[in-house]
Amino acid sequence: MNPFTPFGLAAIAGAVTLAAWTPAFASAPSDLRRPLNVDAALVSFDFVDLGQPGVTAGDSFVQADTLSVDGRPVGSDLFHCVAAGDETAAGLCDAVLVLGDATITAAGRIPNFEPADGQPFRFAITGGTNRYRRAAGEIIVTETATGYTAIVDVQI
Repeated sequence: MNPFTPFGLAAIAGAVTLAAWTPAFASAPSDLRRPLNVDAALVSFDFVDLGQPGVTAGDSFVQADTLSVDGRPVGSDLFHCVAAGDETAAGLCDAVLVLGDATITAAGRIPNFEPADGQPFRFAITGGTNRYRRAAGEIIVTETATGYTAIVDVQI
C-alpha cells in the first residue's frame, strides 16, 4: 500500500511560473524576465518499496506530469526521489522539465519524503538544453490544498 500522496510540480493541479527569456515567449529585451504560468497535471506515480513495508531509506518514487499554458500542452516533467529514512526524513530528488525541444534539469532535497506539511522546499536548476543550455536558478515548491505550486526562476 502506498503510504503517501504524489509529489511534484503539481499533484492533480497546481501552477508553475517560468521566469525566462525564450524566442517563443519574448519579443523585446524588456521581456527577459517575463513570467510564463504553467499548469501541471499528474500523469503517473510509482512508489518503489525496497525494504520493510512503508517508507524506509532507499525507497523511491517516480512521478510524471504534463505541463500546459492556458490549456495548451507545452511539455512534461519527470521527478525521481529517494528516501533518506522514513516518511518524515528528507528525500533527495532530481527532475527534468521538457518544454518543447528544450529541457531544464534540477536537483534538491525535500524536507520530508512525504511532503505533506506545506513547508516550501527548493531545487537547484542544474542545467538544460537548447534555449536553456545556460540555465541556472532555483525551483521553489510549496504544497497547496489542491496539489503543489512551484516558482521556477531560470536565469539564462
